[in-house]
Amino acid sequence: MTDIRYKPDLTAAFVQLHTDLADTIATMPRDQFDAPGRDGRWSPNAYLRHILLSFKPIVKALEMTPDKVRKAFPVAESSQRSYDDIVSLYKAGLARGVRAESQPSVLPESYRLPDDMTDERAYLLDQWHNACQRFAAALELWDESDLESAQLPHPVIGLIPMREMLYFTHFHTALHHDDMRGIHL
Repeated sequence: MTDIRYKPDLTAAFVQLHTDLADTIATMPRDQFDAPGRDGRWSPNAYLRHILLSFKPIVKALEMTPDKVRKAFPVAESSQRSYDDIVSLYKAGLARGVRAESQPSVLPESYRLPDDMTDERAYLLDQWHNACQRFAAALELWDESDLESAQLPHPVIGLIPMREMLYFTHFHTALHHDDMRGIHL
């Protein structure tokens, strides 16, 4: 992976991923949006719900002040793990059998849609745009040292600095974007 250690590179990587994922969903034929993938994989609709359920808590954490996050979780010791290190830790968890199914809060069926919603794809795509805009605005308020000292719990990796959570979030979103594209293409 290209080095996205610093905030400008993280922001640029997320903006590109946001655009790419939105384009994939917007150009996908409607019947494919709800079609399940091969080998029991989720549909693009389900992947997008899962991504939103995983992404929104990170956005909410970024919208808190770094001090508030540091008060909620212990201050991180110095960590110099790279994007690739975080990906390796996550993949090791998957190899041990950890799956989204063990975290019901991020399962697609946990996503609650409004009762009066008429176009699910448009609604979810709007939610994606909104979450990404909130993410970019919130990240702008954090400085580099805050990304190292404030940390959040990850269900597979454990307590990790915000920067490493952003690495994971980017990887996880890109992974499932690839899953969606595999169904779509």
